[in-house]
Amino acid sequence: MAAALQELLKELREAVGAPVGIFCLTATSIGTGTPNPDFPDLLLRIGALLERGGDVLLFRERELYAMTGLVNRYTKSPLRFVAGLSLLIRAFVDPYGNLEGSRLEALARLFGQNARVYAYPMAAKDLKEWTESNSVTGWEWSERNGWVSAEQLRHTPPLGHLYAYLLANNFFVSMKNPTDATAPPSSVYMPG
Repeated sequence: MAAALQELLKELREAVGAPVGIFCLTATSIGTGTPNPDFPDLLLRIGALLERGGDVLLFRERELYAMTGLVNRYTKSPLRFVAGLSLLIRAFVDPYGNLEGSRLEALARLFGQNARVYAYPMAAKDLKEWTESNSVTGWEWSERNGWVSAEQLRHTPPLGHLYAYLLANNFFVSMKNPTDATAPPSSVYMPG
C-alpha cells in the first residue's frame, strides 16, 4: 500500500491533498468453482487489514469495474487499484458473460472513470504455478532476479495488443520489482 501511495504522489505531482489508501475485499469467490468466503473468514481478513492501519471496503462484486463505479459515486479524485499480476491476468481471462460487450465493455467501464491499476510484481515461480494451476494459457514473460513485472508480461496476439496498449498508455502502471531493477533478465518463460 505504501508503495502505491508513493506512486500516486509521483504521478499527480501537484498537491491534491493526501491520498487515502483503502484495501478492497470481495465477498464473492475470485475463481470459478470455488466457494464464496464465509463470514468468519471475511471478518478475520478485515481485522488483519485494520490492524495494519488501513481502511477496508467490502464489495459484493468481484470485478474492479464494479468497484470503480461505486467509489466514483462519492469522489472525483483519481482512483488507483493495486493488484498482483495474477489478478491482472484474471481480468483478461474472465469472459465477462454478464456484459454485452464482454471484456472490452469491462475495460471501458474500469478505465473510463479516471482509474488505473498499479500492477505489483510477482515472484516468477508463483506466477508459473498460478498459471498452471488455473489452466491459463497464452501468457509468457521474462523475469529479473526471480520477479516478473507487468512490463515483462506478454500475451499472444490479438489479446496481447490490447494488453500492450493498456500498459503503454499507463492504464496499467508497472510497479518496480522489489529487487534490483537494473539487472539483466535471468530467464524467459514461454509455456510449451
